[in-house]
Amino acid sequence: MVTENKNANQKAREMSTANEETTNAAREKDEPPIFFFVKVFSKAEYAEAFLDGNIYFNRLSYFKDIEDEDSPARGDRYEGTMEWRQPADVKKLTTTINGRDFELGPIAAPLRAQWVGLNDVHVFCLYAAQAGNLVDVELEGTNLVGAKLHVPPELARFGEHVVLIENEPFIHRLATVINATSWGRTNGLVEYYDPGAFSGEFTADEAVLKKRNEFAYQNEYRVAFHDGTSGTKGMTLPIGSLRDIARRVHGEDLRGGITLNIGRTKPV
Repeated sequence: MVTENKNANQKAREMSTANEETTNAAREKDEPPIFFFVKVFSKAEYAEAFLDGNIYFNRLSYFKDIEDEDSPARGDRYEGTMEWRQPADVKKLTTTINGRDFELGPIAAPLRAQWVGLNDVHVFCLYAAQAGNLVDVELEGTNLVGAKLHVPPELARFGEHVVLIENEPFIHRLATVINATSWGRTNGLVEYYDPGAFSGEFTADEAVLKKRNEFAYQNEYRVAFHDGTSGTKGMTLPIGSLRDIARRVHGEDLRGGITLNIGRTKPV
């Protein structure tokens, strides 16, 4: 039996109602609607800084360079891949040495190409709570069937300090600040590809939103921009207090799933 945290459930229900317009818009596009975002922090002060509107963007290179064995879910050396070709699709491979071209033999593994320029892109990541993560659940004391959001247990490895965020107003506020600059911005749900089957290429914007399917459990939504600088240092972008659209809960509150108030009449 799962014991649900009523505070976390109530906060999630409020957010799912507040984001009804976003949900409806997603349905029109035939995409799973986003009910709200989840951001997990390793320290309480990071969560509080976020609620104060200080959004910390890591460089894309940060995620490529992580080698901490205790946190393998975060690191991905294939970040920023712009081309991925299966061996059968590579008809000819050559290299030039001292002005002479040499044809290389067949390759045994997929060929990838990454653009180092993407290393400097600033990225902010969130978990998107979508309809695809829901299962039916009876709402106690009613004749309704609701929906329970199941958050992957792997998410808890990122920390115990959790913030639930209304997705539509958050993206609007963040985009407004970035759009007031000359920086290029891209945002959206990450799409996950099968490295054993996919063969093709991505644009630079697409590459920031593409990952191998072993990371699909993260169900990421990303906001990214390039401010023209280079290096490994991240950036804090102040966008104003988020305490009116975000609520802090504990990691324990998510582990049993959150019941959303989107019930329908129980079938007879």
